[in-house]
Amino acid sequence: ADTYMFDLRPAFTALRDQALGQPPNHQLLGFADYEQDVPEIVAEHDLQLLFQIASDDHADLYWGDAGLLYFWMKPGDLKRKHFKNVFVDYQCG
Repeated sequence: ADTYMFDLRPAFTALRDQALGQPPNHQLLGFADYEQDVPEIVAEHDLQLLFQIASDDHADLYWGDAGLLYFWMKPGDLKRKHFKNVFVDYQCG
């Protein structure tokens, strides 16, 4: 199932960009829009994306070279609303 979703991601991104330009990709939950590779700790511990914040000219948010901040946590912690162990990753192009 995961492979299928990753195969659809480029098509979805191309359609979104064609319809909307290239809006900042802020996101809550779901699949991360990786700027680079999946962080090793995320893969090893099967972490869930909590949210991502993209560089955004309209909000004066800049993460390096048009990068993104990703916030991850264990699915069980998310279910229990335990936000003490959130992992943060930063990626830029």
